[in-house]
Amino acid sequence: MSVNQSVLQSIVPTKISKNEISPSRTYSDSSNAHPSSMDVLKQFQANMATLEDLNGRLRFMMTEIRGLIRK
Repeated sequence: MSVNQSVLQSIVPTKISKNEISPSRTYSDSSNAHPSSMDVLKQFQANMATLEDLNGRLRFMMTEIRGLIRK
């Protein structure tokens, strides 16, 4: 019967030259937004409008049901 053994190697920190350092990433707001992200935003806004409509309908139904229960 064999036993799985992992081999650990020691890592020695080395100096990094300036050429090896990659430029840091920054966030920049551009007017040339990707079209698919705009579609996602429009879909999200449509979903929120639908959610608000359904919430209003649910509140109305709950009010009607409470009125029927009280009678």
